Amino acid sequence: MKVIKYLFLAGLITLVLSKCDHLTDPTEVQEIPVVEGYLYSDGTSELIQLSLMIPLSSTDTIPEPINNAEVVVSYEGQPYLFALAPGDSGLYRYSGNDLVINPGGTYELEVNYNNNQITSKTSVPPQPNRVQVSDDILYIDSDQPPFEIIRNLPEPQVTWNNPEENYHFIVVENLEENPIPIINAENAPGFNGGLFAGNLSFRTTPTNSDFYTIDLRGGFYGRHKVTVYSVNKDYVSLYEEREQDSRQLNEPPTNITNGLGIFTSFSSDSTFFWILEN
Repeated sequence: MKVIKYLFLAGLITLVLSKCDHLTDPTEVQEIPVVEGYLYSDGTSELIQLSLMIPLSSTDTIPEPINNAEVVVSYEGQPYLFALAPGDSGLYRYSGNDLVINPGGTYELEVNYNNNQITSKTSVPPQPNRVQVSDDILYIDSDQPPFEIIRNLPEPQVTWNNPEENYHFIVVENLEENPIPIINAENAPGFNGGLFAGNLSFRTTPTNSDFYTIDLRGGFYGRHKVTVYSVNKDYVSLYEEREQDSRQLNEPPTNITNGLGIFTSFSSDSTFFWILEN
């Protein structure tokens, strides 16, 4: 799960910086901070990433991290000081266990850097309701030829209540230490691997539906965890921006005052299912 979060984090850096190159005088962007903050109600992670925007005139492709800021997240007037992670990372974490991310709660971010105060806030979306999967145990006849297995793969469906058509994304993870692939790619030339594509997990794009059908192609046998995340509009806007023609000169989405980027939050609920050989 941490890998998925970091992959999105890196993608956001690329998105924001590439868009801003078109919009800002290269001589004025060197000290513009880019903030990426993520709070998860399941307690898996509280991350604040700080970096500097890359000037258009620069040949650098990796943004310079900010390692000398003071980062505080506050909830109901209580401040929580985030500490810099080891190395030249620009990544700040909260090391205590008393910061609880509550659905419906509003959290404020304050970053002090170079005598400037960078701020934002996020309201944690409601927790998904009645998350369930259509089948707890799925059986696969492994004696079939590979492409017959693919043709006959079950299609488990995860559902949740969503009468207001709020946005969610779904993460599917295989939990086995040494998972066995459903399809051996060596025996199935041309097989593209589906959404799993040989990985142990995948994440969907945001959807305002109330169900998702899981594609098991490229997946593995064993126990799986399905997590449905409620997301804010700020997060959805990033995906909408990724679909924009790069030649359009629209401002990138941001909810950061005196900087660029995003400070957002997620709430979630999970369910489980098994894939077994018949």
